[in-house]
Amino acid sequence: MKKVRKKENKFTLFLKKHFTKARRPCKNCGHDVDAYLKRCPHCYEKMGELTIPTRFQNMTFLTDYKSFLLFIIGTIGLVFVALLIGLAVNYFPIDDYLKTSLQNLIASLVILSMMACVLSYDIKDIFKSFQRTFSHLRPLIATLIAVALIIGFNYAYTAIVKACGVDLSDTENQANITAIIKNWPGVAFFFVVILGPISEELTYRVGLFTLFRKYNRYLAYVIAILIFSLAHINFFGKDVINEAISIPLYLFPAFVLTCLYEYEGVSSSTYAHILNNLISFIIVAAI
Repeated sequence: MKKVRKKENKFTLFLKKHFTKARRPCKNCGHDVDAYLKRCPHCYEKMGELTIPTRFQNMTFLTDYKSFLLFIIGTIGLVFVALLIGLAVNYFPIDDYLKTSLQNLIASLVILSMMACVLSYDIKDIFKSFQRTFSHLRPLIATLIAVALIIGFNYAYTAIVKACGVDLSDTENQANITAIIKNWPGVAFFFVVILGPISEELTYRVGLFTLFRKYNRYLAYVIAILIFSLAHINFFGKDVINEAISIPLYLFPAFVLTCLYEYEGVSSSTYAHILNNLISFIIVAAI
């Protein structure tokens, strides 16, 4: 007797469409692997053409565990590493701002070293991505436009909030960074302008966004943007209202950088992040 195949309901089809990863066999070793990957995680041979639209092929697709590890290292790992380094630095009789500067600098170096270990087999492709930004005009223009949009939005939003009678001051995170820049600009430059943006792009774009992007594009945007923004806000500080009002100042840059990463790759989003922080650094140091 012929077995009748049960018809799947709309909800099941929706889950399969949006939350099931595409897979394909590796031509070299035969393992069934994630179709988004550029290299097979078993034999590390190139997988050939990606089964994704051309406009998204600049993204850095990793195995799920690598993406998850990058996110965990850049968030929970950073907290624990910074805490341990802070305990060690406190034994030295130096200025408090210098202690914080060294704590952030060393923690950033440790975190980036850990991320480099996770990306050991993908580092070559990532370096090629960074070279591409300067060898092609489109990603360079996209990077500059992204920075202009972020700066323009920040000034416009701040002006609108002040016009409504609200005195928007720096968030606790921003106030601490400003104090460090003014007291120890040389040390602050490395972790504010260079190391910080690189680790954040690997954490929230290559790690978190890429992880969910394989399942659902819109869910990936929401999660990556929200978590990036909330990571810069302290709701347990003295001025909770000011922190809440400042959230859009992180939401919009997160959206712009995520779009830039999805279309132009990690190099463009990282350069945009670095340039934005550099401009802010120069303004703060000059005042």
